Amino acid sequence: MIIPTMLAEPVKWAATNAEARKKVLHLYRRFYRGAPTIVQIFELEIPASSIRTRVRQEFERYRYVEDLPAINVLYAKGQMQYQEVMNLWMQKPQLMKYLADTPNGLPLPKKQETFMDKFLSGSP
Repeated sequence: MIIPTMLAEPVKWAATNAEARKKVLHLYRRFYRGAPTIVQIFELEIPASSIRTRVRQEFERYRYVEDLPAINVLYAKGQMQYQEVMNLWMQKPQLMKYLADTPNGLPLPKKQETFMDKFLSGSP
C-alpha cells in the first residue's frame, strides 16, 4: 500500500555545511537501501547494483558543490525524486530513461537504420 505522506518531509533548510552533509548522506543511504525495492516495484530486469551505480554517479556529480543554498536545493530535488520513485509517481519509462542517461549507465537500444537514414548520411 502506498502512503504518499509517509515519505514527505517538511522543507527545512540546513543551517550549516555539517548539517547539510548529514542530510545528504541520509538521502544517499535511503536511495542505496531502496534499490532492491525499486527493482521489485517497477518489475525491472536489471540488478539493484545498476541502480546503486547510477545513484552514486548522480551524487558524485555534485560532490564538490560548496554553496549552502545550492546544496539545500539539490537536497530538496533529490528528496522529491526519491519520493516520486518510491510512491510510483514516476513511471517505468521515466525511470529507465533516468538510469540510461549516462555513458557509463545502461545501454540504450540501438535504433535500426532505415533506408532514408542511410541515404541522408551518404553511406552505401
